[in-house]
Amino acid sequence: MKFDRNNVEEKKLYSVLEKLISITTILGQAFFYTFFCNQFGSLSELGFGNLFLIVIQLTVSSIFVLFLDELLNKGYGFGSAISLFISVNICENMFWQAFSYRIITTVSGPQYEGAIIFLFSILLKHPTSLSSLKLAFFRTQLPNMSNFIGTVIIFCVVVFLQGFQVEVPIHHTKMRLGQIQNTYPIRLFYTSNTPIMLQSALTSTILASSSTIFNLLGKNFLTHLIGIWKKTPEGHSQPIGGFAYYISSPYSISNIILDPIHTMFYVSFVLTTCSLLSVAWLDISNSSPLDVAKHLRSQNMTIRGYSQKSIHNSPYLKIYIPTAAALGGVCVGILTIFADFMGALGSGTGILLSVSIILTYVEQYLKEVEKNRIKILSKLINLFSNSGLLRE
Repeated sequence: MKFDRNNVEEKKLYSVLEKLISITTILGQAFFYTFFCNQFGSLSELGFGNLFLIVIQLTVSSIFVLFLDELLNKGYGFGSAISLFISVNICENMFWQAFSYRIITTVSGPQYEGAIIFLFSILLKHPTSLSSLKLAFFRTQLPNMSNFIGTVIIFCVVVFLQGFQVEVPIHHTKMRLGQIQNTYPIRLFYTSNTPIMLQSALTSTILASSSTIFNLLGKNFLTHLIGIWKKTPEGHSQPIGGFAYYISSPYSISNIILDPIHTMFYVSFVLTTCSLLSVAWLDISNSSPLDVAKHLRSQNMTIRGYSQKSIHNSPYLKIYIPTAAALGGVCVGILTIFADFMGALGSGTGILLSVSIILTYVEQYLKEVEKNRIKILSKLINLFSNSGLLRE
């Protein structure tokens, strides 16, 4: 949707329209997941009144998140409240799966839910038992130490890859010879965590629609193509056939080995959609080569060796930005698949989202600290200058 971002009135109208669409989407999704997907129980089990109260709860809580996001955008903090809620929720889930002291009854007997808590309890009870140690690292019903180690590895890899970037040399059009040049960074994760967020939303929408159609129609030719579902012993629904089955992550290592077609289709689907959505996001988010060139012109900046009129033809923008977007989307997809195959705590998508969001907050915090430091130094210089202690 095109509008003039420098026009205050158009910017306000766009902001209002954005919030109205958000609230409408929230209400529609709440009805869809509650009444049609039976996410919280069927109509016969809970009744219309209880399901309607759940819809109200989901809608009100989501609008509350929008208000918190608006609060931060108005200057009462920095960053996005929605990103903050996502990262906090993911970190809470991972922390709980690692250190939960809740006891759950399993086939092997009562066990602590948290992987690390269960490991220490095993070591205290049977310090020399290899079978107990094997259970702590490879139990299937609850989080284990292999999942925790995989999570740590994915965290480190994501933080390492976040540092890959190309520094584009830029300078002011009125810069004199010998003055310091600036750089415009083009990161490997140019579109950040957007590809996996869009891919996850796309996949969840397809799966929810497939589950709804199967619940309404049962087994027939159409649902065999879209997706066939079944209830697990824990009460969750999972696809066992059709398109929904092939775009969902394999459930275990044995499933990866026994059904290689499912694994190959899932990997191809995730990598392709992440790459395409990452490239498409360039135009949607105003971060395409033409948008970056326009932004540099507005700042009276240009790339070294190019005039402001020909800046959009620079290979730094014309080639590097689309390449970084596509390659970054593929890397995000690979990390997500690898994390899911390793059974990382909080899922691969969750880890990528939390790491990228936390790193963004760290960068913003460091920028704020630098701004405050410069303000304090300028005030001190003015103070000394006015008092006559500092000579010009």
